[in-house]
Amino acid sequence: MVLSRAHANYSGQLALRANRIAHDVGVFSSRWLVLMGLMLPLQVATMAFGQNIRVPWKHSDEPLRFDSDAPWLGIMGAILLTFAACLALAWSRSYLSLGI
Repeated sequence: MVLSRAHANYSGQLALRANRIAHDVGVFSSRWLVLMGLMLPLQVATMAFGQNIRVPWKHSDEPLRFDSDAPWLGIMGAILLTFAACLALAWSRSYLSLGI
């Protein structure tokens, strides 16, 4: 009787531990899914910089020539600002959290 009760308690503890680990893996996977969902469009957008395409503002006929790195930094800044806004939105909706 004592051994069967001890075995039942131990089995119950193992089941609870397994459920907790499965829950933690699910939370971790969902966080990574949100992060990768935010980063994939960034990789597609930055992939254009590695291709042989016309760089915006590089050869304009305007009196102000933009031959500096300012357009590139502006585009990258806009991409990073969009990523930060989406990350803040995901954080505010509790898709991402510290798990505290």
